[in-house]
Amino acid sequence: MDMIETLKGAEEERLRELGNTLESQSDNLQASIATTLRTQIEAWRTDDIIATTSTNTPGWSVEEILVRDNMGVTFAAMSDRLPGGILQHRGKL
Repeated sequence: MDMIETLKGAEEERLRELGNTLESQSDNLQASIATTLRTQIEAWRTDDIIATTSTNTPGWSVEEILVRDNMGVTFAAMSDRLPGGILQHRGKL
């Protein structure tokens, strides 16, 4: 997958780590992650989102926010846990 090679060649260590981790996952999981990323990127690139994020998160581009969010979600999925600071207890939120 081109996405994995791009991540592995990134300057940021966390992106390289993500690329290396994704490379060892099944083809089905890689395809699922790629589909999710494409879906999320489409929403984040709307004019309204770009206008909002550019005014309330100075110094952060839409791409930066999306990359950070997707890294958290991807690592959570590969670790069989919920993303973010949400704790899961006995299969319930």
